[in-house]
Amino acid sequence: MEPTERHLLDAVLAAPDDDGPRLVYADWLNARGDPRGELIVLQCALERDDLTAPEHVRVRSNQSRLFKAHLDLWERPLRALRDGRYTFRRGFAHHARLTGAAPLALEALHEVAPLLRHFTIAADRLAELMASDWVEGLQLENGLVDLQSVVRSLRLPRLRRLRLPAGLWEPADVEQLAAIDRPLEYLSLDFDQRSGAAHHGALKLGLSRRARLRALRIEGARGLGSVTVSGLEELELVRCEMTQADVLAMAPSLVKLEITESDLRRGRARFDPVAFLEVAPRLTSLRIEGAALDDAGLARLVSSPQASRLKHLHLARNALTDVGARALLGTEFLFGLRSLNLDVSSLTTAAKKRVRARFPDASVDAR
Repeated sequence: MEPTERHLLDAVLAAPDDDGPRLVYADWLNARGDPRGELIVLQCALERDDLTAPEHVRVRSNQSRLFKAHLDLWERPLRALRDGRYTFRRGFAHHARLTGAAPLALEALHEVAPLLRHFTIAADRLAELMASDWVEGLQLENGLVDLQSVVRSLRLPRLRRLRLPAGLWEPADVEQLAAIDRPLEYLSLDFDQRSGAAHHGALKLGLSRRARLRALRIEGARGLGSVTVSGLEELELVRCEMTQADVLAMAPSLVKLEITESDLRRGRARFDPVAFLEVAPRLTSLRIEGAALDDAGLARLVSSPQASRLKHLHLARNALTDVGARALLGTEFLFGLRSLNLDVSSLTTAAKKRVRARFPDASVDAR
């Protein structure tokens, strides 16, 4: 590696959250005909929130073109060290899902790709990862998690993202993990049927002790109620039992809300998605999947002027028919939409075709 490139890469590593040094490096690569430069520019653009819907489609199309032509070459040095599934973000290898029985080879991977700091591994491989204090993201899978052992062994001083599957948890462990002294930005916890009010109370207490958490994902919490989280911008609820009022209490600061297989109608005659837009003035991404949304609810949603903020609207696996499709066709407010998902609905083929034509600048999934 020539000195100029080494200097540019050092600048990227010194400020990994800043697009500026990456784009300077991209200019240097582009001047030499290296397609990595274009990838950096495209992926940095996708991270921003200022692209119009047509620009977003064009950028994603160009990214797909680059991956088709060059991804194998870019992944080759990584796969030579450890087979896995690698994901690029802002032009550099960012995440790896490492399966199989081979050693994780984390230090070797870090030497080749120093911005590769997020990993998905089997739960029983956790001990191998703990010595790598540069790791920033961890997802455990394939097995029940002993939360007490995770809390006790979790060194990783730079940890920003943590996702754990269900496990045999004690309330005290849940509280300790939720409040753990790490710079967490994202926390995901799955509760199983043995979890109850004591676990939910412990989660609330632990989260209340955090100075800030940007994103929270909760799965399987039944009767959780509202949770107070400072600085929360993204909330994902999967198979949770909560009232709509509970979620609304958590929504004012949200930019992104995802409700999957969670019925919020308890205590209400009708689920009203417009309420989320009314209490969350920054909300631009809304997923209501398998959550009892019907044609009437969709019609109310898309006829609200508040819907003009939405860039991503995912409504898969709901009780939607051509009646709901007609509401989509007639709305005047979804002009900034980048993605729309109507998968697994009761729309006819003709209705799906008309919806795609109605939103030509958005990515529309309707299978």
